[in-house]
Amino acid sequence: MDNPETIYSVSYGGGVQSTALLVMAARGMIPYPLFIFANTGEDSEHPDSIAYVREIAIPYGAEHGIEVVEVRKDGPTLRQTAMGEAQAGKFPLPFYGEQGNPMSRACTADWKIMAVQKELRRRVCSTKNPAHTALRISMDEIQRAKAEGYQDPKAKMQILHYPLLQHGMNRHDCLKLIADEGLPEPGKSSCYFCPFHSRDAWQHLRQSRLDLFQQSVELEKRYKERLSEKGHRTQWMTRAGARSKMTLDLVINDQPSLFGDDECGGYCHT
Repeated sequence: MDNPETIYSVSYGGGVQSTALLVMAARGMIPYPLFIFANTGEDSEHPDSIAYVREIAIPYGAEHGIEVVEVRKDGPTLRQTAMGEAQAGKFPLPFYGEQGNPMSRACTADWKIMAVQKELRRRVCSTKNPAHTALRISMDEIQRAKAEGYQDPKAKMQILHYPLLQHGMNRHDCLKLIADEGLPEPGKSSCYFCPFHSRDAWQHLRQSRLDLFQQSVELEKRYKERLSEKGHRTQWMTRAGARSKMTLDLVINDQPSLFGDDECGGYCHT
């Protein structure tokens, strides 16, 4: 490490790749003693992700001298904002426009990245004393990585690193490492209503957690109402919905996809 004041942290999401990083840190394979989980809200994150962080990751980290902390953006949750219950003028989610392209979004920046940066500032990080932050990008998605040691001109508080790439690890390798450590397999880390869900993920949510699926349907309906009230063009929760002009409850059923599947690209950096 550079000096005692340099922070080495991991942007932790509670998913497979970031949990593999936790195991690597516990085994001394990487020098990251701090893992930061940014919770978008008790009504927004998938409950399984929150449970994994609190019941598995935090105790496991503590056993190995690793601090796993949970942070949150001040103010309303992501779902509250999307529903218009707070910050009513804001449309934070990347819904899909009429051409099937995701629209602009503020969810990752406002509820994930800024919450992590606030915690790093609390720990005396700054542009002059940046944190070295590890992201969970594996070999399966190497195209998403910036250069090793990249420092975004707009976010100079963090220098980015990719330990999974440095160790040549893909998702399968991460799963094996977690299993070998005796930890349960994490689920997909994301908000349960994330528009970047694949069709398979939406179908799994409908089958396994109908309550969360119905809340997602409700969110899409309200989001579309708010767009109309503001005079914006309509948008849809899924790309397939934008192409077919159908809402989530009609697009996601037990039939094979007519529009193809879109895998989540891990845009939340966790």
